[in-house]
Amino acid sequence: PARYQKSFLETPWVSRHLGAAGRMVLRNVTRHPLRASASIVGIGFAVAILMVGFVFTDAIERLIETQFWVAERQHVTVAFVEPRSDAVRHALARLPGVVAVEPQRSVAVRARSGHRERYLAITGVPPNPRFKRIVDRDGRAIQMPASGVVLSQMLAQVLGVAPGDSVMLEVLEGARPVHQVPVAGLVDDILGLSIYMDLGALHRLMREGEVSSGA
Repeated sequence: PARYQKSFLETPWVSRHLGAAGRMVLRNVTRHPLRASASIVGIGFAVAILMVGFVFTDAIERLIETQFWVAERQHVTVAFVEPRSDAVRHALARLPGVVAVEPQRSVAVRARSGHRERYLAITGVPPNPRFKRIVDRDGRAIQMPASGVVLSQMLAQVLGVAPGDSVMLEVLEGARPVHQVPVAGLVDDILGLSIYMDLGALHRLMREGEVSSGA
């Protein structure tokens, strides 16, 4: 350096624990504090960029594990063009290699609360689902109430409703009935905007027998 002097940080304790190279680094930092600060900030942002990339990788792995190992545990999903009677469940069960069949029912609706609305499908959930379960982001299974609907937390925020409120459901298939249904609960799931309902309650809402939209 043009002018040699000890750094004010070089106390006797520091000098005993730092070698010659360490003292050179310390003096250089104190001589150019702005440049040293800029370097520290740059290194911090570089590490932050790496950490954000690792977070996205872990988040995707967690989502895949929750969705395909905890929530949906079936090997094959069959979707029907039109709702079918319960006889299709027995037909699928007789296919070679089929161990068990769980029927599914989904109904396209327009969910409305005041001036807010969304087009989506109600998913009918059996009382004790074996394969397709409704779980929150921590993997805990949600038990469907006997009546009312369970909304995903994000959908409840979009519609501006809470448990105890009600939503207007305009069915977009069949006779297109319109029902005012109470919100029985919320679930903090990972699927975004969803409406769930007990399978028997959904059949009663549609005034139908045990028909299914898939299995």
